[in-house]
Amino acid sequence: MKEQRKNKKLYQLSKELKCKNIIKNGINFLVCNEDAPKTVFLLHGVTGGKFDMMPLAKAYSEKGYTVYAIDLPGHGKSKWLEKLDSFEDLANWLDLVIASTKKPDVIVSNSLASSIIYYYLANRDLKDTKIILGCPTPETSHLSNFMQKLMNHTPEAISWPIYNTKPIQVIRGIAGMNTFDKKVWEWFSESEDNKKDEVLFDATSKLTNLLYEQNPFKKYKIPKEVQKRITVVMGTSDPVVKPKARKIMQKLLPYARFRFVPKAGHILHFEAVDSLLPDDKTN
Repeated sequence: MKEQRKNKKLYQLSKELKCKNIIKNGINFLVCNEDAPKTVFLLHGVTGGKFDMMPLAKAYSEKGYTVYAIDLPGHGKSKWLEKLDSFEDLANWLDLVIASTKKPDVIVSNSLASSIIYYYLANRDLKDTKIILGCPTPETSHLSNFMQKLMNHTPEAISWPIYNTKPIQVIRGIAGMNTFDKKVWEWFSESEDNKKDEVLFDATSKLTNLLYEQNPFKKYKIPKEVQKRITVVMGTSDPVVKPKARKIMQKLLPYARFRFVPKAGHILHFEAVDSLLPDDKTN
């Protein structure tokens, strides 16, 4: 895999940032700029990975943060959880992440990771930690629902090889992003190429089904004082969630701050990196 990555942009960016690849307590993460005084966690979505977060890691490093880009369970070399029946199990996993690193000053999450953080804040707290929820999924689109049903009804031996073919990768890019930027597409292509070797099919299936079956946005409320530490960032052309999802999030989090990124899709850490940075006046 290292040989294959020699000329890959995200991988090389991790080297330029002098990030260290660490496995601790079954959790795989990159730590970058580790002598900086502040700390940020970067959490990707399903089938993503820690290297996806390198453009954002660079931006946060330049702002004086130690960066932890963390692989979800079953991604990278992060161990799959022996018990994963609920979001409470994922909250326990996040507790283990914090115990294995340090308490973050900021957490930036994308897609499914945002549902994990939302659940966590509704049921326990990270005092003084600022939260940036990227692309939350309170209501998924018809396209997402169709793809989920297709994956659930197709055997792994058929669906996973097809999922990782170049034509399907391109379709996912067109469906998930709203950009023609060459650099962004290079990052996306590299991320897609990593999936076959670095993501467990069971992790993809189990985590996605968990969202559909126990969507925390439909069940839980976050306390007012905690909401004040949250910034929600959503693209206005996100094909993964329904347009009404933005209104749902505003109703769920009336005391949070919102950023709606014009024409951006569902992969903000590629398409609109700056939108996921803290507001110096409030964060």
